[in-house]
Amino acid sequence: MAGFEVSAHDIEVKNTDGVTIYYKITSEAGLAVSYRGNYYDSHYNEYTGTVNIPSTVKYNGTTYIVKSIGDYAFYGCSSLTSIEIPNSVTSIGYSVFSRCSGLTSVTIPNCSTSIDNYAFYGCSSLTSVTIPNCVTTIGDYAFQNCIGLTSIEIPNSVTSIGRGAFLYCSGLTSVTIPNSVTTIGNFAFSGCSLTELVCYAEIPPVCGIIVFEGINKSLCTLMVPKGSKDAYRQADGWKDFVNIEEVDVTAIEAVAAESVSNADITDIYDLNGRRRDALQPGVNIVKMSDGTTRKVIKR
Repeated sequence: MAGFEVSAHDIEVKNTDGVTIYYKITSEAGLAVSYRGNYYDSHYNEYTGTVNIPSTVKYNGTTYIVKSIGDYAFYGCSSLTSIEIPNSVTSIGYSVFSRCSGLTSVTIPNCSTSIDNYAFYGCSSLTSVTIPNCVTTIGDYAFQNCIGLTSIEIPNSVTSIGRGAFLYCSGLTSVTIPNSVTTIGNFAFSGCSLTELVCYAEIPPVCGIIVFEGINKSLCTLMVPKGSKDAYRQADGWKDFVNIEEVDVTAIEAVAAESVSNADITDIYDLNGRRRDALQPGVNIVKMSDGTTRKVIKR
């Protein structure tokens, strides 16, 4: 059955690697990556393997800037395995990678400000996604059924996480939510396997009571800023967590890495509260075995 008619591609240009990409002309000098034909699901798997999207395209003597990936551009491309997106792209449209079950990793460019609804819906092989520190919104159901994801780092530019954003991401065990997030939609993390949830907002983000539906809240540790435990205990969506621990990240001691024994370190985080496996060059937030928290600088 043909899908809903959205738009046809205007031009098609072959890359230097021989891959043909379809585009919609959006302005005098701008392009959006599109799909082949008049319907988004009329040509399945027009993109396969690795696709490298160029930042500029020359067509009939005109040089265009690739500014966006349009709605449904890669919908249903189950044989697409990886994609390179240039920093010229500022928006990723609705259902762009929906049902790309072979896609394993993607890096969202540094200029994108939002991840639209259903953007990565059903990308069951996706194990790695890098969200840049300029994205402000993660749309509804953006990563639903991405069962290969085990952890996600949400940057401190994000202010809202949409309804069902990570719904049924059954492999997801660890999530860090920065203090920039103020709202989380219902079912955002329902059906996940969270054992650790770090939230760095001193005031609990506003959310419904079914944001974490299906998570075993007696097995998942919720880590919150020092002094905010009581607020989380009373807030909808948060108060049912059995294990809530406070982490002091405001009154921390800055020391050089050389003066800290690795044996005394129990946990390591970056400045956005994201867990690290080891000390990294620059500033690290570490929890010590004596219960204190320190800012450790590694040069």
